[in-house]
Amino acid sequence: MSELIGYLGMLFVFTSFIIRNWLWLHVLNGIGTALLLIYALILGNRVFAIVEGGVLALLAYRVYQDLKSGDSRQGFIK
Repeated sequence: MSELIGYLGMLFVFTSFIIRNWLWLHVLNGIGTALLLIYALILGNRVFAIVEGGVLALLAYRVYQDLKSGDSRQGFIK
């Protein structure tokens, strides 16, 4: 079961990179990172959990900035 959580997390993270809207990229990447954090905690890997927690905090801040500014900065290619 824990492997499924890890694979779903990686799927969300890698899928987020094809999204052109930055807000949704950060949201999907955050969901994947949260799943990977849960996976790391289940495995008991503290270093991986700390790294994923930091990335999740950064992504939450980026989503907050995007929502606050009202600018979702459309995609990589205009």
